[in-house]
Amino acid sequence: MSLDAHAFVVCARFAYPPSNPPQEFKTRDHAHQSFKRKPNITTRKTVVEKSMSSSSPYAPAGNILNQIFKTRKGLKSIAYNQNGELTCSKTTYAQCSHVLQYKPLLDSILKRVKLLDVKNQGLLYILLYELLLGPNKKIRGGGALKRQLMSQKDLLLSTLKELQPSLTDESASDHVAQSSSQHVTIPRYVRINTILSSTNEILPKLENAKIPCTYYMDRHVPDVLVLPPTASTRGSLQDLVTSHQVILQDKSSCFSALCLVHGFDTPLPTKGGDVLDACAAPGNKTSHLAALLAKQSNIKNCNVHALDKSKDRFKLLQRRMRELTTTTNDDDNIVKVHCHNMDFLTVSPKDDDKFSNVTAILLDPSCSGSGMISNHPEWKSSINNKNNNNHRDNDDDPTTITFTNDRIKALSNFQFQALQHAITNFPKVERIVYSTCSIYVEENEGVIHRLLESTNDEWELVAPQCLRHWKRRGHFDSSDNGKLLLTKEQSKCLIRVDPLKDASNGFFVACLQRKKRTTKQEQGGGNKKKVTYNNELTLPEGMEFYNNQFHNDKKSTLEEKEKSLKQQKEETKDRSKPNNKRPKDAVADTPPKPSINKKRKAVTTTTTDAILVDDSQISKKRAKKLEWKKKQREKKQKRLQKQQQQNSTSTKQEE
Repeated sequence: MSLDAHAFVVCARFAYPPSNPPQEFKTRDHAHQSFKRKPNITTRKTVVEKSMSSSSPYAPAGNILNQIFKTRKGLKSIAYNQNGELTCSKTTYAQCSHVLQYKPLLDSILKRVKLLDVKNQGLLYILLYELLLGPNKKIRGGGALKRQLMSQKDLLLSTLKELQPSLTDESASDHVAQSSSQHVTIPRYVRINTILSSTNEILPKLENAKIPCTYYMDRHVPDVLVLPPTASTRGSLQDLVTSHQVILQDKSSCFSALCLVHGFDTPLPTKGGDVLDACAAPGNKTSHLAALLAKQSNIKNCNVHALDKSKDRFKLLQRRMRELTTTTNDDDNIVKVHCHNMDFLTVSPKDDDKFSNVTAILLDPSCSGSGMISNHPEWKSSINNKNNNNHRDNDDDPTTITFTNDRIKALSNFQFQALQHAITNFPKVERIVYSTCSIYVEENEGVIHRLLESTNDEWELVAPQCLRHWKRRGHFDSSDNGKLLLTKEQSKCLIRVDPLKDASNGFFVACLQRKKRTTKQEQGGGNKKKVTYNNELTLPEGMEFYNNQFHNDKKSTLEEKEKSLKQQKEETKDRSKPNNKRPKDAVADTPPKPSINKKRKAVTTTTTDAILVDDSQISKKRAKKLEWKKKQREKKQKRLQKQQQQNSTSTKQEE
């Protein structure tokens, strides 16, 4: 509340008469004066409240963006409550998502065009998006901020043309639709929570849920279903999601835990060691790690330590672990998940005994998130360039770009620091899985290159056995100075996910193994058997593996949808036109029934009998509607006649 508003509210409080006024004020004049003051005060107070909360139609979206800018949280974490319910309208959510999608472009525009000091930054971004990139390219309502933007509209449009001319000819909504039709779709991946359920239990439940589509099993990650990314499939999965029997998790993010457990020669846990998830929140990877460990036959009292520095994210991690995992009290087979509100960079087994038995670390640190195709438009710009026949070099490929801005540099330094801390301060650690959801080389191959140079050949890269059939591997020749970051053999050990080709969000995985452990085994004669991971996953009866059934070009499907919509519109128009022609075989006494025109008859002759039955039902409903309308007209005419008669009688009586 501003100072003026606060002062006014205090004045308004003393302007009212007290609840128990003294006798000297109980006069008729004072009561009359206080009665006159009340409407003025209340009206002015409402004006103050309205000025404090903007009446702009973009105010809710602006408030959400302000919260995102201040707290640095995601849109979903702010727009949804703990029960998974949307707290704002769908239009507000769509406005915020569009602005966040084009925020880098809007930031560059605001850097070139100098505006006056604006306190409400969220509202500024909303209005700027609506003016330059919105579907109507107009700003509804009024206000000082709108007047300021409209005064510099020409300058804003010219800067937009300079920065990204492809967006000036069409609106951003058309550009989003066109770009989304130009790249392949990412299916909806559903991971079965094997701690609380199993694949054999979930498949009958999906059949009972009557999902309006076919679903498949993933061929790389066990217990993962693949469904089309439609709203109907999401709604049908709601009961299973709320009961925590299934988890909506992208396929590529499942690679981290899968590689840590099944990516090395011997599966986890090794010698009864514990596992550490360094940056665990919100907990999907941690729950997947616990589920994979619980299925192991050689597990004995394994502890999974999940760490997160942020208090808010730690609370979310705790809640998710209570919902997704359970502790079994068997003596020989148990997996316990321990959540700690701690910074991984300050954790060391020397200072804390509970981490002294850690032999494996899953490190998925903070990154730019550039692999998330829905959040970063550089993927779409690359697709547009390819579709415009602009042949791209390898340097322009978004997966090989090395960015040099301050944010990417700071993130890569933090990632290297976290990885180096895991290697130097945990002497019992034998394996580390490093992963990011970034496409930038500086956060992926660059960090691995710096680590291998600093370890003096104590650590080596290992190709994950569980993903040995995965084709896309790391880069070895992308750097700022043109030097080789890694060798070809080292790059083959790295896993990369391309959103445009692999039907999943961008991801990077590196499996690191301590060399000392391998040399000791070799010196001991090598009698220890290597347990190889079986990549041939078992397929339930009646199921098929996913083979890019939903990973197709959207152009053909969109054209088919448009054609079907046009046909439906034509059919509805034809049905709405009643045909008064009497059929030849009709009896003279029977009234004429509305029939379908020749075009519809030609279509129905080639279709099944079920469609003919539907047409007959539609014609009956149409006839009933017409009869009801006739009755309403007759009633209306009778009412009008009665009113005219009453008016005429009243005039005669007056005369």
